[in-house]
Amino acid sequence: MTTVPLGDLAFTRSGDKGERSNICVLAFDAAGFARIDAVLTPKLVLEFFAGLADGPVTIYRVPNMNAFNVVVDGTLGGGSTRTLWWDVTGKSMGNHLMRLPIEAPGD
Repeated sequence: MTTVPLGDLAFTRSGDKGERSNICVLAFDAAGFARIDAVLTPKLVLEFFAGLADGPVTIYRVPNMNAFNVVVDGTLGGGSTRTLWWDVTGKSMGNHLMRLPIEAPGD
């Protein structure tokens, strides 16, 4: 197995409420959805966001849309600011999540 950035398989949309980032990860196709589904875990996301979020992380599958709803609590260690209400942090965290290394079949 090799790794690829999550952004090679999907893109994000996000929304925030207070100290919670709600990141929608939309796979480009069914194969990407299956690959992401096989490896994306709350623990992996929380470790990737170390120092940016305290968790917990909850991941909901949206199979008819080839998507996942990744809810990250404790954004910025609970130090929410007014900007979180405007989705600034969520968009940044969604963009950052696209760098998460995902296992992918090798060539």
